Amino acid sequence: VGFIYVFNLVVGVGALTMPKAFAHAGWLLATLMLVLLAVISYITTTFIVESMAIANAIDRSNQYQASSESAQDESDEADSINTERMPVLKRGRQPDSAINENRNPIPSVFEIKERIELGKMAKLFYNKWGNTLFYLCICIYLYGDLAIYAVAVAKSLTKVACNDLNGTGLNMSLTCWGNFNVGGAYRIFVGAFAICLGPFVFFNVQKTKYLQVTTSILRWLAFAMMLTITFIYLGKGSGSGHPPVANFGGIPTFFGVCIYSFMCQHSLPSMVTPIREKKRVMYILLGDYGLVLAFYALLSFTAIFTFPNNMLEDLYTLNFTQYPVKFVSYFLSLFPVFTLSTNFPIIGVTLRNNLKSLLLKEDTVYSFWIDRICFPLLAILPPLTLALITKDLEFLTGITGSYAGVGVQYIIPSTLVYYGRKVAQEKLGNEVNIYASPFKHWLWIAVINVWAIAC
Repeated sequence: VGFIYVFNLVVGVGALTMPKAFAHAGWLLATLMLVLLAVISYITTTFIVESMAIANAIDRSNQYQASSESAQDESDEADSINTERMPVLKRGRQPDSAINENRNPIPSVFEIKERIELGKMAKLFYNKWGNTLFYLCICIYLYGDLAIYAVAVAKSLTKVACNDLNGTGLNMSLTCWGNFNVGGAYRIFVGAFAICLGPFVFFNVQKTKYLQVTTSILRWLAFAMMLTITFIYLGKGSGSGHPPVANFGGIPTFFGVCIYSFMCQHSLPSMVTPIREKKRVMYILLGDYGLVLAFYALLSFTAIFTFPNNMLEDLYTLNFTQYPVKFVSYFLSLFPVFTLSTNFPIIGVTLRNNLKSLLLKEDTVYSFWIDRICFPLLAILPPLTLALITKDLEFLTGITGSYAGVGVQYIIPSTLVYYGRKVAQEKLGNEVNIYASPFKHWLWIAVINVWAIAC
């Protein structure tokens, strides 16, 4: 179950922007980059798991210390009891039940029992400035995430509503309805998207389990349809794609798209904590990354050899709008509307809460207007404005992944585990972390950070 949850977490809207960026970079160069970035992302994922274990250990240590101090008075009173009144058996010999209990293995102090999110880890391991930079990076990434969702949904709706189902792209100057051109229709759908989903950000979104299950089913149905259609085209010899072997000019955008597509580090605590057999969590994550890598490669290769480079859409589902079976063409065209709309409120609430952590003081009570009105507006207005300015999804995913994404996927995990190890050494001594990353040497942290800065 944990394997499936993590896989669904990784594979999202980034997969739909992968084929076009893959074609621009060239099939061989893109493949090599895809493998390299998957390996690096897996390394930083193991850093997050190790940091979670350290945070659990530190948190338990702090709780034990606090409870010990509060129980000190009771302990002093107990010491004053006349030991002559206590039975000889209790003073001289342990009961058999106590001996049997001592034979049971003692659980590791690093056991991951509590879900500790990245924000709490940052508070445990970073100083004040590090904590501020952490929340700033997370907020910028989430802004980009919301902008991508808004553009993808509005673009899909415009494609269908304007009957632009010929697969030639979204020409904003063409007439859509009456005096409205395609550009005007696109902006109307961005506004409608904001009106329908924006209000949810003003509240707490809970109990989304069944909604997420439905979204996952629709997602995999759409991916299965796209792969089946491309297999049919390629099997008949109807593929018309001739991608280059390598194009270094396409690497910057492809790098950002890959970072965005492999992103799961910020949500990992909620996925890993419920797993029962956590001792195998590193192998589960390795299997997930291997499967995601194979899936991305399969989706991209079938796409770039089926469609010409100049016909590939930055939202891959729009390449199937000309499919003769109308149900399939409309379902794939509207697929981002179904799935991304359910995630927008959740990410919006997450951004709102992170903005509060960044800008507000913990011990201060703020007015209703600041707490319940200003911060939700601050969360949704910038990405919606960005969606009105540009409809270029490849650009948005590339920028989001290349800058804020690098911070979330590379710098935050490597610095968390670095400072976490130092805190663990100070407070826990030489206790062995059973969830330590296989990449224990400090050189791995240095390499990840140099790679992040260089890229």
